[in-house]
Amino acid sequence: MSRLSVFGFVSVALVTAMVFGGSLGVAQAAPAAEVALSLEGQALHTTGSLLYDSVTMVSLKDLAAEMGFTYKGPGNNAMGTTYQATVTCKDKRVTFNIGSSWAVVNGHEVLCTAPILEGDKVMVPLRFLAENMGFQVIWSGNPMGVDLRRVTENPIVIGTVRERQETSTLRLDLQYPKIAGLDPAVQGQLNAYFSNRTGPVVEQAHQAEKENVAGGWTQWPTEAVLNYTVTYNQQDLLCILFDDYLYTGGAHGMTGRHGYTVDLKTGTSYALKDLFKPGTDYVSLISAEVAKQIEARDLATLKPFTNIRDDQDFYIKDGDLVVYFQQYELMAYAYGFPEFKIPMASLGNVLVPEMAARTW
Repeated sequence: MSRLSVFGFVSVALVTAMVFGGSLGVAQAAPAAEVALSLEGQALHTTGSLLYDSVTMVSLKDLAAEMGFTYKGPGNNAMGTTYQATVTCKDKRVTFNIGSSWAVVNGHEVLCTAPILEGDKVMVPLRFLAENMGFQVIWSGNPMGVDLRRVTENPIVIGTVRERQETSTLRLDLQYPKIAGLDPAVQGQLNAYFSNRTGPVVEQAHQAEKENVAGGWTQWPTEAVLNYTVTYNQQDLLCILFDDYLYTGGAHGMTGRHGYTVDLKTGTSYALKDLFKPGTDYVSLISAEVAKQIEARDLATLKPFTNIRDDQDFYIKDGDLVVYFQQYELMAYAYGFPEFKIPMASLGNVLVPEMAARTW
C-alpha cells in the first residue's frame, strides 16, 4: 500500500515528513516554545513538552511514567526496519513508529503526526496520545499549557476488522470497527452497518479499476481505502467518522468523510435534524454561527457562504457539535474538510430531550 496517498493526505504527509522528520536523521524544525502540562489541574513534571509548528510534542517515556502507563521502546519492529515505542494502560495500547506518520491503536492503524527523536527522547503528538488513552485535551494559550482530563468512556470494546486485497491494478485496504459489550440486538445492528460500509467503497473501486484498465491507465493501480476515527464514546453515545478514499491516478485522490452518531442503548442513529426539537430552524441557527466563524477566521471560500444543507455533515467531539464540509464543498482542496465547532451546551434549549439531558 502506498502510504503517502492514503486518505488523500499526500501533501499533509509530505509536510509532516519535512517538519518532523520523515526518517531518522532528517533535519527538524526548531520548537517554538515549551508547553506546561497538568492532569486535571495538577501540574505534571514532564519536561521537554514542546510546541512544534502548532503541534504539542511530548516525551513519551516521561509522560508515561507520570501517567502510570507502561512504556517500552525504542526498538526495532518485527521486520527490524523501524524504531518503535509503545505505551499500554489497562485495555489501551498505542504503538508509534518513529519517523512515520502511522501509529497502531489497539490493532487499528491510523495516521498521526510523525514522532521524532530529540536526543534519547521519543517525542510524540500529545493530543493523539492522550485521546487514544482515554483523556480529553484542554488547551490554554496564556501561558501556554495543556490540561489532561480523564474521560469516562462507554463500557464497550471497539475492535478493528481489516480486509486487504492487492493486484497489479487494484489495492484495497479496509478498516472498520467491530463492537462488543452491547445488547445483542443493538450490537448486531451496529456491526452490520460497519461491515456494510465497505460495499460502496469496493464497488466504486472496481468500477474505477475497470475504467482505468479499459483506458490503458495502469501505471498506477487504482487504490481504495476505508478507515475510521472514534470522536465521542461517552454517555451511551458513540460518534464515528469514516474516511473513504479513492485514487485513480493524477496528483491526488479524493476522500469522502461520513459521520455516524448512534445511541448505544436504543440503536437510534442521528441525522443533523434529529438532534433538534421539531420545528426548530436549526439550518438558520447553525448557518449564522458558521458565517460568523468564517468571517472571524478570515476563511477564503470558493463562493459566498449562505447556509448549510439541511442534512449537513457533523460529528460530536469534546462537547462540541462539529459541522463540517466535504472537499471542494466550501473551500479549496488544500483546506481538507473545513470544520466549525458549536458547544452543545449552547444549544440546550433547542436539542431533543435525550440530547439536552446529557452533560455537555
